Formats: sequence, structure tokens, C-alpha cells
Amino acid sequence: MKKIIIFSFFFLLAGTRFAFSQKPVQVSKVPVTKGKQPLPVVSTGQTVLAANNPAEKEAWVEVYELPGYQGRMQRFTGSVSGSPLALPFSPDRISIKRAKNTVLRIVMTEMTGYIRHEIKEDVPDIRINNGGINGFSFEWLPYAEVFEFPDFRGRSVKFTEAVEFRENLGLPFPLSRISVRLSDENTRVSFSLNCGAAKGYTVIDKSQRLVTHTTAVCGIRVERKLAVRMRFNGIVTDIHNNDCRRMYGTVKIRLLERDRNGMIRTVCRSADPSRQDAEGWITVYNRESGAEGADPQVYDLQRYNVYHPESGFRLQPEQSKKSWLFRQPLDGDRPYELIYFDSLSLYTGELRMEVKARIGSHHKGCDLCTDYTAGASMTEERVQEYVVRSFRQGGGRIQAGNYRVSGGAGAFTGPAHNTFLDFTYTEVGYGYAVSRALRP
Repeated sequence: MKKIIIFSFFFLLAGTRFAFSQKPVQVSKVPVTKGKQPLPVVSTGQTVLAANNPAEKEAWVEVYELPGYQGRMQRFTGSVSGSPLALPFSPDRISIKRAKNTVLRIVMTEMTGYIRHEIKEDVPDIRINNGGINGFSFEWLPYAEVFEFPDFRGRSVKFTEAVEFRENLGLPFPLSRISVRLSDENTRVSFSLNCGAAKGYTVIDKSQRLVTHTTAVCGIRVERKLAVRMRFNGIVTDIHNNDCRRMYGTVKIRLLERDRNGMIRTVCRSADPSRQDAEGWITVYNRESGAEGADPQVYDLQRYNVYHPESGFRLQPEQSKKSWLFRQPLDGDRPYELIYFDSLSLYTGELRMEVKARIGSHHKGCDLCTDYTAGASMTEERVQEYVVRSFRQGGGRIQAGNYRVSGGAGAFTGPAHNTFLDFTYTEVGYGYAVSRALRP
């Protein structure tokens, strides 16, 4: 689980990779900066951590030849591998000590069967059966440090794992005027609110003061940020005559995350805030009905494949002379919308894209036909929602529709034109996204 500084209030989906800490909260005295009185620091049942505590920066693991931390010892201070790992003794029944740092994950891999052991605490006795150790991996976890008072003062606790439901997060201080510090800018945190009533969420992706007043805080989720580069490729529709290419109207999109009950956890933020309105919508297409000439973003439905959302029918390019709309390479797919989200939501089906459309076109049945109309259009907006999937789950393209069809939502006037909106997207890491955030 990678680190993300994000506050998220939510009920965690069953079967996710989060582990829920159920241990009682402990309060300890830990010295802080010189000249100040020690402050109580809260632990979620793990090692106590505090700001300015040198122990939380330590990264090491020690392997002892015998149980009970006896015999010869080898210390490692970072990820290491081998076949087997070089040790001054043959490991059979060994013991392991590790740095008291809850924001560091240490995993040991056995040679036999490549069994993985997460070393969360000291291990006084573990059997390797002379099979050897393949290595240790060190991973710094994203965390959110919750402080009792604004400006990062008072008692604090660091969360690296999700808490699905626990009143006041199980902390001994009220969460009404807290401040939150994230491990880095690549972290995002969600807080769950009012879990016993109308549930709500607060999401932050930078260290800040968070005033919750009397709102009950009952959950937290810490994850890494990812980004998606969403590109609107164009409109695929029935073309009866070149007048049909004179499309017009408005298409807007927004990405959001839903919890398992369908409630919106957050509307995802664009790397360019000027692109979003107050509700998070981004306009990707806008053309006046009086615009002259054919729209270059309009493509003939008879030449391109479409995924029909209602029927689930999808014709693969290799099975047809049709093709998909041209998908440019990753670095050449501009213009695109760069939008950030919680990495876990991409793999759990919680990340969605809403498409809001009201479009139309001029119409003429053929070059010599007399049925010309400028109003082959929808009479109201239609909003549809689609799951944004990881490439590993078959994601990468969304085709919204079908619009301007008999019996479809968003009533229309004029002859029917089967119409789809084509989007392709690429998921990218946060650092990669930041370096390429500027629009052309």
C-alpha cells in the first residue's frame, strides 16, 4: 500500500487491500523540540510516533541466528536481494528485530516458495527451514498525521491504514478543530463523517487546518494520488449528408469517486482549476448552432467501431473493416484534461466519469433531398455515468451514448442520428502528471 496524503470519510469496500487496526489507542509521553514540554502522542496500537522524533526516520532490520535475538546478527538498512541473501549463518529458526517506525513497511521473502512475510513488529521466533532468505524490501508508506489543534499543535497520531468505522477514530481528543499534515504532496486523505446518519466526506490533498465543528468523524482513508489524461476524440454519428457534419452543442465531463453505497465521496480536481466550474464540470466541446462548415471532430458511424452501452455489443477492429478513432501516443494526445484521483478508486470501480451532453446537427437526407432542418438535436441535457477502469482491467476508452435515438433519454427533434461521444484516457503517476500539467 503506497502512501497518500488524503483525508477521506468512507465505508471501505470488502476485500480491499486495506487492513483495519482494531487495537486500543495508547497515549505516551514523547519529548519534542528543545525548550518545550513533552506532548502526549497518540498511537493507533502501533509504535508511538511524534513530530521531531528521530526514531520515526530510522530504517533497518536485524536478522538473528537463533530465536530470542541470540547468536550472530546481520543488519540491513534498505532493500536488498540475493539468491539466497548473503548471511553469516544458515537461517533455520531465526528471530528478527526492526526499526520502531510505523510508516515503514518491511517485507521479507523466503527462497522456498517465495513466501512473503510483512515484518510489522519484532519477531522472536520464525522458522525458515534452511531454505534461505531471498531478500528484504523497504517501502515508505504514505501517512496522514492528525493534530489535536490548528497549526499542527497538540497531541497527534499518524495513520497509514484505513479505519472503516470507529467513533472519533478512537482518539482521546475531539476532532472538531484539528489540523492535518500529509507525508508528501503525493498523498490524499478522506475523512468519513456522520456514519450513523446522513454520511458525508471531506477530502484534502495538502497539509491544512480542518474544522469539523461538531460533525462526527468516524473513518479515514490514506492513499496515493494518481492522474488520468482524458482526451475527447470527437463525435461518431450517422452521416446522411454533409449538413449532418455541422454538429453543435455542449459536452461536459467530470470525474468523481463514489463509495460502495453510491454516495459521492469527492469530485476529482483538475490540474488546471480554471477548466472546472463550481460543480467540477469541464467543457470539452462547445459549438454554436450557427457555425458555418463541417465540424472536423465529427466522424461517420459507418466507418468506426462503437461500444454500445445499452446492448454491450462491441466489434473488435480485427473482426471488421471498421477501426477505432485514432488514438495518438501518450505524449502526443493533446489536448487532454489532466485530473487527479485516489489510486485505490481506480481498481475498485469507485472512479467514475459523468458525461453531460446536449448536442444536435443540421440535417439533410441526401444531396438532392428537400428535408433540410437545422434542428436535429436533443431538447434537454442528458447525464450518463461510466466506470473509469485501469488498463489492467481493460480500460482506456469510453464511448458515451447512444444519443438522438428513438426512445432514448434527452428527447430530440428531427430525424434520428445514432450518436456517440468518444473518449480515450491514460492513467499516469502523480509526478509524471505534475511535470506535464500545462495545457498546450
